[in-house]
Amino acid sequence: MSESPEIKALLVEAERRGLAAVKAGRLWPATPSEVEDVRVFLNDTRPNDKGIFFNKQEQLDDPPIADQVFDSNSQLVSTIQRVSRNNSAVASTNFTQASFRENAQGEYRRTKNLISRLRALWLDCDIRPGERGKYKTYSEALDHLSDFDEATGLSADYVIDSGSGLHVYYSLGSDLTHDTWTPIAKDLKLALKSFGIAADYGVTVSGNQPLRLPYSLNLKQNRPPKLVHFLQPQGFRLKGVKK
Repeated sequence: MSESPEIKALLVEAERRGLAAVKAGRLWPATPSEVEDVRVFLNDTRPNDKGIFFNKQEQLDDPPIADQVFDSNSQLVSTIQRVSRNNSAVASTNFTQASFRENAQGEYRRTKNLISRLRALWLDCDIRPGERGKYKTYSEALDHLSDFDEATGLSADYVIDSGSGLHVYYSLGSDLTHDTWTPIAKDLKLALKSFGIAADYGVTVSGNQPLRLPYSLNLKQNRPPKLVHFLQPQGFRLKGVKK
């Protein structure tokens, strides 16, 4: 399946903006309206509570810059805005969907035993032409995911181009404890496998999984920089993409 013209145009624009951000030394080149889209997305998909983010200079294959704790979704956005304005070494930004509690030493760590609450389910699909078991195009992945949603009665709330694939989110509408969330995530994993969705199933059941922040940069080696972006912000439905 070839890429649809609509998707192809979005991918070209994401690469153009990624290159421009690197040249300008901007870690998070979001416009004011895009910042608001991210605020809505975060409040829909994660608890408005303590989380962890880190930056990584992927093209240099450096280890992640030390994890940083944020107290709320708004603080994550304002912190990334400030870092982006003052940053000369452009890096990618990853954050946790889960909120976390302190360990016995009063520290916040990105470990499963410290997960407090979660507000969404998610999946990660890679687009890798020529690699067996992966989607060849974004259009192919979107069509298959649309069929999955239709068959299961699910409806994805956000679909994000991660720069090398898709991050798909299903908002749960309320915060759940990790113990309550885990069996639901496992059910989604089994449904994805049964339907043949080419996803990283481990990501779906990892509550402490870091994921890319929309409008940050994907800077993986041997690829042009790309902007991580919503394929359509705020309530995008896969059914709206399927022809």
